[in-house]
Amino acid sequence: MLNQLKEQLAEPCSIKLRDHQHLSYDLFAKAKGQKESYGYKLRGLYPRYQARQCELPVEHSDITYVTVTLPLSRALKQQLLHERSEDFSPLYQTLQDKFQQACAGKKLDRLAMVANGLTPLVRNSKWDQHDKNRELQKISFNPDCSEPQYLTFWQADNLVESAHFVLVASQEDNTEMGYGRFMNQVEDALRSFAKSIGFDGQHQNLTVRFFQHISYVL
Repeated sequence: MLNQLKEQLAEPCSIKLRDHQHLSYDLFAKAKGQKESYGYKLRGLYPRYQARQCELPVEHSDITYVTVTLPLSRALKQQLLHERSEDFSPLYQTLQDKFQQACAGKKLDRLAMVANGLTPLVRNSKWDQHDKNRELQKISFNPDCSEPQYLTFWQADNLVESAHFVLVASQEDNTEMGYGRFMNQVEDALRSFAKSIGFDGQHQNLTVRFFQHISYVL
């Protein structure tokens, strides 16, 4: 349809297609008594297109990542902040350090923490750079780079309701079996992180979102 549309346009042009998919769940759903579960292969988008006889251009951009939203509860604030303190850096710095420690040794070294009141929007640095508006914090990662990437966005004088944490998959995490191993590592890290901050999984939700993005030009 889009190729036919291009032929009808008065001027030659390129059309960029983006496919954004995600699934979300509470990491501690079982602790709340939810027994029902579903199985996902978590295959990469490119081979999923190929399996349906839809050939994408070799030149394309893709990125896979996980975000987790941590409510900054009253108990957590009381644990990490002095009463009536207007300097919230101890709270943020502790969360940042414990998050990185939980990810250490699990081959998870493309990380970000966003605690500035904005929602993280993750993009491939080949196409987009760091930016923000009133609602979104755009974060750029290079999934092809072997160097660790640690990014943080928070201010010591701004206390927000939730902190967001981002874990980006590398190209090596995209195996023939999909991203199952990557997600197992992510869940291990997040459970360790939650334990280190005394998170109450029986009464609070820790929402995990698994994202897959792919884009290309027709």
